[in-house]
Amino acid sequence: MIDWKELKDYSTILLKNTLLLIDKVEVESTNFSLEINSTQLKESACDIGQLTKNAFSEIDFDPIYCIQLIDDSNEEEIEKAFKAAKENKYEDRCYSKFNQRSSKTLYVGISQGNSFLKRMHEHLGAGAKSTYALNLKYWIPADIQIKNSVFKPSIPEYDKKEHLNLMELLEQSLWDKLKPMMGKRSGQL
Repeated sequence: MIDWKELKDYSTILLKNTLLLIDKVEVESTNFSLEINSTQLKESACDIGQLTKNAFSEIDFDPIYCIQLIDDSNEEEIEKAFKAAKENKYEDRCYSKFNQRSSKTLYVGISQGNSFLKRMHEHLGAGAKSTYALNLKYWIPADIQIKNSVFKPSIPEYDKKEHLNLMELLEQSLWDKLKPMMGKRSGQL
C-alpha cells in the first residue's frame, strides 16, 4: 500500500531543497542575440544555418531565451498571420501552440547548450516539418523586426535532474511574466 502522507512529506522536502537552490541561482543577460527583419528571413538566399551559427555558436551553457517583436505595434498582424498558418497547416509544418493573446513576446524557452542551434533553426523555419516550433519564415508578415535574446543562468550543479528542474522553474517564471503569444508553459509548477 502507498503511504500518501509519507509521499507528501517527501514532496515538501524536495520543494524546500529547491527553494534553497533557487536562492543560489544567478541569471545574467548576454551579448548573444539575433535581430532579424522578417523580409530578410523569407528571402531564398537567407542562410538560417549561418545566421544562427554567427549569433550563437559560442554558447557553452544551457540558455534561457525569448523571441520578441522589436516593435509591439505589429502584435495584431502577427497573431492573424500565425493563426492562419497554424489552422491551415501551411507548408505541412507543426506550429507551436497559440495562446489566444497578443504579446510583444512570441516565445520563451530553454535549451541544453548543445541543442540550442538546432532549436533556433526550427524556430526560424529551417527544422524538420514534424517538430513543433514557430517556423517563422513560413508565415511572418514582411518587414517585421524580431529579436532573440539569450540569458545565462548560473546554477549550482548538484545533479543534472535538479539542474533541469531549476531551469524549467526559471523558464516558467519568465513565461508567466512575459506571457508569450505562442508556445507552451513547461509543467513543473
